[in-house]
Amino acid sequence: GDPNATYRLAKPVNVKQMKAKADEKKRKEEEEEEEEEEGRKRKEGRKEERKKCLAMKKEKREKEIKDREEREEERKKLLAMNDPKETACMKLNDILSEASSCFMKSLFTKSRDKYEEALDIIAKSFSSLKFKNKTIKTCDEVVVIKFMFARACTNTNVYSDIISGHSKLNEIVTIHKDVKFPAVFLGFALMFKKLNRYEQALVYAEKGVDYFDKNLPCVAYNYPGIPSQPLDETRPDYLKKLFNLLKVDYKCPPKPEAICKYKDCLMVNKNAHIIPSVNIYISDPDFRGYFKVWCRSNCALDFHDNCWGAQKGDYSDILAKTTKTPTEKDFFGLTCFTPDCEGLIIKIQIYDSNGDVKTLEDKKLMDRIENEEKIKKEEERKKKEKDTKEHQQRKLDDKIKKNKRRKERNKSSSEKDSDSVKDDTKVEG
Repeated sequence: GDPNATYRLAKPVNVKQMKAKADEKKRKEEEEEEEEEEGRKRKEGRKEERKKCLAMKKEKREKEIKDREEREEERKKLLAMNDPKETACMKLNDILSEASSCFMKSLFTKSRDKYEEALDIIAKSFSSLKFKNKTIKTCDEVVVIKFMFARACTNTNVYSDIISGHSKLNEIVTIHKDVKFPAVFLGFALMFKKLNRYEQALVYAEKGVDYFDKNLPCVAYNYPGIPSQPLDETRPDYLKKLFNLLKVDYKCPPKPEAICKYKDCLMVNKNAHIIPSVNIYISDPDFRGYFKVWCRSNCALDFHDNCWGAQKGDYSDILAKTTKTPTEKDFFGLTCFTPDCEGLIIKIQIYDSNGDVKTLEDKKLMDRIENEEKIKKEEERKKKEKDTKEHQQRKLDDKIKKNKRRKERNKSSSEKDSDSVKDDTKVEG
């Protein structure tokens, strides 16, 4: 090249220096990693120490509570030796303690039994049981026990128990109406939800919301018989939050498995359920199954077990050859129950209390209906073909007549024109 260009020679590479730098960098990285590891270990150690410290404090606190409770028990036993009333109080407290322990362990049937036993003792011996409030109507401790009995009943999922719980909740709002106890609205809401009566459940959820919107008093309680265990369902913050959640939830209830179509459904069930409903849920505590009746036109009509019994009774004069109630098979071939539907009943499905289904059909009836439909379809096809041919023939005849009339009109017009020409010729001559 360029004679004026300036070139810079590259420095010779010093391999030893490069290796030394790389080793130094690696050493620093290792030192940093070691420092990080030590810091992490120190942090974990401190965390572990805090855990141990908290565990020791908790253990110490629990031991103190246990010791205090044992001393209290000993004191009560000594007093009870000379005081029958104290003995009765201790017995009641033991029963309540067991009832509450069972509730917390989800042993709801046993919990219900124990709360019921406690309420029986209270009903018989309230005045001698040393409650703080000496008037049973205004005794909030009794209200809490009744509430817990109702909650245990609701959670057994047994209809008769739930009704017993409902009765106790009603006592709280009637007999104990002077006790401010908003948790009773929660008891009603959860009970009606268990029964799949969402309209009623929503009413009580809204009552709970309104109660707190008005800033009315709410006292938190402990589990009956266990003073060291707070009862969440009586805490103001817990209740307020839950009522708002339930209010939203109950506005969009789940779809029922079926809807009873018997004309007098609510009347038939008025003595069978606290709040009769046409909706059928498999999760109903009193669910006994239902019937689904199908017709050839694909109508599907559902009936409660007892409503289907009433429906059969309505048809006994029509179907029964004897004084006996007609069976399901006697309905096959009858006209559908749906007004204005001419389809024939062809199938009945029976859902038992577990939701399992048994299907009843009449094969001979189905073969006959299918054969009749096939013949009817063929006749309709032939009739349609005949009507089409007749229609086409009429159109053809109309067209021929129309053409004939057109020709006649054209001929007549030509003759008139010819006569007119002749007349004009005569005039000119």
